[in-house]
Amino acid sequence: MKLKPHELSLVKYKCLITLISLLEFNDPQSNILNTIQRNVPIAILTRELITVYELFMKVYKNESNYTKDCFNHHEKIKEYKPSKSEYYELIIENGFNLFILINMFLDSKKKDTAEDEELNEFRREFSEGKGPKLLNEGVFGEVTQLTKSLAKSVFSVVKVFKKKVLDEKILNKFMDKEEQAELEREREKKKIMKKAFKFFKQRTVHIEILREKKLQKIYFPLLPECRFLSDEYK
Repeated sequence: MKLKPHELSLVKYKCLITLISLLEFNDPQSNILNTIQRNVPIAILTRELITVYELFMKVYKNESNYTKDCFNHHEKIKEYKPSKSEYYELIIENGFNLFILINMFLDSKKKDTAEDEELNEFRREFSEGKGPKLLNEGVFGEVTQLTKSLAKSVFSVVKVFKKKVLDEKILNKFMDKEEQAELEREREKKKIMKKAFKFFKQRTVHIEILREKKLQKIYFPLLPECRFLSDEYK
């Protein structure tokens, strides 16, 4: 029996809760963390983050509509109506848990270590404003990839021009219409990824807890009502 979209979102919710529970207060170098990172690549987490963000925008139309109604959709499954399928499919907690998991991965590793090339690439591309490459597949589903011919074309151009900024018109000469369309879709995904990452970053906070003489970060969502607290009350 095939799961419906809102049922699949609920499965993902439970999986993410389990993963974060396993990682909290764990040694950054533990086998548990390394095993999870190998089986759930950061590219898959970013792909799912995009999915949650896109669902949020479809249901609530604007980022300013981030209210308490955005939460606990999974507790309203019994009220499910096909006409509001996207509402029930949206579990915004999944977005926060994905963002938290990404940060836990990044926090666990030192920067620029050879064995953590995927995490380093994520850091570099995001710090340069390019957005992460969504080219991997994994347990959460398929990720749109560039065609092999497109990849070969891009790599050949990069070899010729190296670090120079390429004009799009020049780049397009190396590709047919199908490849150009695929590249444009990839660019759009990167734009959405930046918006999704920014959305959850602005609404996620953390505290630091001293445990066994080590500082550990605990991340959690910044609930909508918290935005209206006075500095004195905070």
